[in-house]
Amino acid sequence: MNHVPTYGEAVAYLHTHPNSNVFSASDINYANNYEVDAYVNGPNLLLIKYDHTSGTYPITVGVVSPVSLSNSEKLMLQNNFSSSWYGHLVGGVCPDEFGCEHMIWPNE
Repeated sequence: MNHVPTYGEAVAYLHTHPNSNVFSASDINYANNYEVDAYVNGPNLLLIKYDHTSGTYPITVGVVSPVSLSNSEKLMLQNNFSSSWYGHLVGGVCPDEFGCEHMIWPNE
């Protein structure tokens, strides 16, 4: 939330899960802590929502249509985000039990 401009107001956050379409306990706690809705998109391409005011989830919002990336775009993403991918592992294990430690970066 420290990336929200001073003139703006955070109302939601969105992220992806490479191996799951389920909100983790961390996802829900984050949304409740910051009083914002949460959205997640996983391998089935469904965009789902967690409504923090009612605690309701999953609410299906729609389907995401991915765009193919060029090899140079894939390499740029790999270089920029591989440290974050591996950095979230705790003792080599995904703390949210998504099995990320068994995934190969980048996930094609």
